[in-house]
Amino acid sequence: IKKYNKKWDFFSNMSADEVEEFIENDIIGHRKTKKMGAHSNKYFENASKISEAIFSSFKGFDKSTINPSLISSKYLNALAVIGIENKDVTLEEVKSKFKKIVKELHPDTVGKNKKNIEKLTKVLEAYKTLKEYHDNFKYSDTV
Repeated sequence: IKKYNKKWDFFSNMSADEVEEFIENDIIGHRKTKKMGAHSNKYFENASKISEAIFSSFKGFDKSTINPSLISSKYLNALAVIGIENKDVTLEEVKSKFKKIVKELHPDTVGKNKKNIEKLTKVLEAYKTLKEYHDNFKYSDTV
């Protein structure tokens, strides 16, 4: 068997061009392939249609479509920390109230009082929550 295997030559009946073609096809495992861009690919067309359908459902989404009961408790707690009772407050109103509270509690203006620092920390977190809420819903004039 060893003698037979040593004498056997797979390429013996092939021309030089056929051997070159075999070597080139060996790179891709002798599978048929298509040139890039030569044929349309339905996968990308279908994926594009699906994504357009999904995102088109969000067109026209505005504040009026949000159910008031879906406003998060985190948002309502943040309003309470800053001292605002109106859920439909504008971002400008939140900012002005926030600035006023920060001036009252900031260590540079009233000294280092541990209670004030804790309150200031809560106010900063509340403002961050309100700002994120505004940014996520992209309201032009309200939070």
